[in-house]
Amino acid sequence: MSNLIIELQPSKTYLLLSVGVYFLCLLAIWYYLPQLALGLGLSGFLSIWFWYFLRKNVFWKQASVCKIGFTNEQITLEKNDKSSKKYSMKMPVFQSPFLIIFKFSKQPLVIFKDACKNQSLSSINRICRAKC
Repeated sequence: MSNLIIELQPSKTYLLLSVGVYFLCLLAIWYYLPQLALGLGLSGFLSIWFWYFLRKNVFWKQASVCKIGFTNEQITLEKNDKSSKKYSMKMPVFQSPFLIIFKFSKQPLVIFKDACKNQSLSSINRICRAKC
């Protein structure tokens, strides 16, 4: 069987979706709340939470997956801190032309189309359909 190693990069789609949801929440707060103090309080809370989210997940990435390798009946995940884990080949929880979601133990791995550096998302789809 052939081996497939895919390098991952941060997804612009995920960042744009996160920022879009944040601004929709702000719009909903200001549109539906009649009290100024409550609107300011909820907006402040939401802004602090969003800054914490961006800082943790976008600006200073923790040990995030940077490579995913498909070998004979195994999936290998390599993280930024050079640690790696091997899992048995699993069928993705969700597959589409734009993203794939795997679930390893309790942690989901979401791969967007623009996150693949050297291969396309369709190559992951083909491997998963062939081996699972």
